[in-house]
Amino acid sequence: MTEFEKLNQDYLEMFDDSFPTFPFMGESEENIIKIIKRCLNEGKDVYDLGILNLNVLY
Repeated sequence: MTEFEKLNQDYLEMFDDSFPTFPFMGESEENIIKIIKRCLNEGKDVYDLGILNLNVLY
C-alpha cells in the first residue's frame, strides 16, 4: 500500500467519506498528501478547513 493509499484510507475512517480527488486532478500527489495530512492532523475535512467549498462545482 502506498503512502497515498494509506492516507486515503485514514481519511475515510476519520471522516466517514473518501477524500475528494477529482477537484485535485491538476495537483501533484505530493501536494494532495500534504492536504490529507493536514486534514488528519487538524481533525477537519477539506470542507471544514476551507480548502474546498460544497457550494462550488469543481
